[in-house]
Amino acid sequence: MPVEASLNRSKGARGPDQWVPPAGRCQYVARFLRIVKVYKLAPSSREMDNLRRQVAQCGIRASR
Repeated sequence: MPVEASLNRSKGARGPDQWVPPAGRCQYVARFLRIVKVYKLAPSSREMDNLRRQVAQCGIRASR
């Protein structure tokens, strides 16, 4: 997915617990959760707490 260089630099290596795009936040979180599930990743408890808050705000169904 092409992004502006400045947006990519602002993100760096941070995950959705520390950074979300200014537009498309809910889609970004949903995509991240799909990747976590498919690859059986184990986000930290801090990451999951933040993701749960974002999921609640977006109305996304989280299976974790």
